[in-house]
Amino acid sequence: ETGDFTDWTGSGNWSEGGFGLEYVDSDFLDAHSGNCYARVAPSGSLGYISQTLPTGVGQTYLLSLWFNNTNGGSPNEFLVSWAGNTLSDQTNIAKTAWTNMQFKVMATGNNTVLKIGFRNDNTYMALDDISATPFSYDIQGPSLTVTSPANGTTVPNPSLNTTGIASDN
Repeated sequence: ETGDFTDWTGSGNWSEGGFGLEYVDSDFLDAHSGNCYARVAPSGSLGYISQTLPTGVGQTYLLSLWFNNTNGGSPNEFLVSWAGNTLSDQTNIAKTAWTNMQFKVMATGNNTVLKIGFRNDNTYMALDDISATPFSYDIQGPSLTVTSPANGTTVPNPSLNTTGIASDN
């Protein structure tokens, strides 16, 4: 946590340090974690922050961020995109507490742009704990071994035929 927008680029209806976008460390809202969170509140149109992340081609990532819509007033909008693909675009969001948004995403290049858009004409939204973590999983089916009650021989990972009798082929 840097307490500022180091490594982020602003665009659209965006201004750092103004009510459009700022990091705050003391407010009526506590940060989700740490000491700071981003207060985002451009009015009239979307403001954006983006960051180019080093990624591995074909690598899957778990993108996670914490979002809070402190008031719920309309109009408002919150958008998340990865490599130019919109993952979420919500409008007129009701008041929320800190809510974790997670997306399983894949990198198609050595660098991937994460872009977050926001608008709230009446108050502000809050953003904290943004991360993109390499994600892997190894799904293996259940293991089955059949032991013959007659002679004690075992057949590891047998296939079942349509009658439900275990075989070793």
